Amino acid sequence: MPLLLTIYIYHKYLTFYQVIIMQRSYVTNNHLVSKFNEIGGYFEDGNEVPEHLFIQFVQELGVSSLLIPGIVEGDSLSFDILISDDESIDVLPLFSDDDAFIECYGEDSEFSPIANDIRLYIDLLNESELDGILFNPDSLDFLLERDILVNLPLPPVIETDDEFEGY
Repeated sequence: MPLLLTIYIYHKYLTFYQVIIMQRSYVTNNHLVSKFNEIGGYFEDGNEVPEHLFIQFVQELGVSSLLIPGIVEGDSLSFDILISDDESIDVLPLFSDDDAFIECYGEDSEFSPIANDIRLYIDLLNESELDGILFNPDSLDFLLERDILVNLPLPPVIETDDEFEGY
């Protein structure tokens, strides 16, 4: 069942030299959001998520660009961490799309939505003491804990050296 957190936000500064900033474009991840919603329905009903649905979710997660609220200065990324009121859980907020980001941070936030691959965020978890990732905190409130994330069987990254010629 997704963990519902009462949270407040504070800034944590982390120098992370592998930040990959994608060109700014409107991010939607419609298929990923539909998988979140399907899985959430099972949680709400108190049922176990079917294996085939979890596999579809992981596949979709592996090809999605997710947004982190951050400030990039040179090679460093400053980002927000969400903390439970009892300070027992620290999570990284990620967003499936621009609308979910704006719903949480507003349009005039000091933070910008920065799109990256889930693998970068898993690396960030491995280099920190964060407990997991909370997706779309103001709407879906879908928490994946560190233990699950670092062991996700993500699809392999396919690299090409043809600079996308002929596509």
